[in-house]
Amino acid sequence: MKKGSVCAYLTAALLLSADVGPALAADFAFKIPVGLYNLRPAITAGKVVCRVWDRFNTVETKSGTTPKLIGVGESENFAITKGIYEGSVLVQFNAGTGMNPINGSDWACWLWLYDATTGTGKWVDADRLMATSYNRTKPYKTGDQGYLR
Repeated sequence: MKKGSVCAYLTAALLLSADVGPALAADFAFKIPVGLYNLRPAITAGKVVCRVWDRFNTVETKSGTTPKLIGVGESENFAITKGIYEGSVLVQFNAGTGMNPINGSDWACWLWLYDATTGTGKWVDADRLMATSYNRTKPYKTGDQGYLR
């Protein structure tokens, strides 16, 4: 049995608030256009998760030094109907306690999909899910990253 073709597009545009004090708006806001087509019926929802890292502060890990995470946020869940979703999602979040949002240098966003195949269902990384699709007729992009400045 042939699996349906899978196509997803994810791009991000970032707006950075220059206000480092208490703000009415979020420190970081990503408006992300998402296009999903021909997903199997068990994929019923999606969300986008974004992170921003600090250019001045680092942490030591097993693999070496890496930039410190300033903040992370996720969009509200969006419904996928009949294997299709087309629209934009908004991911807004503030810098973590003691972190200065103006130091943000790198960002990354990823698409997550809800797979209701099992009775309890679970969130899965869209790239992992799509990598197992045997009939990808179009290129897909499930994440994006870049620099703030």
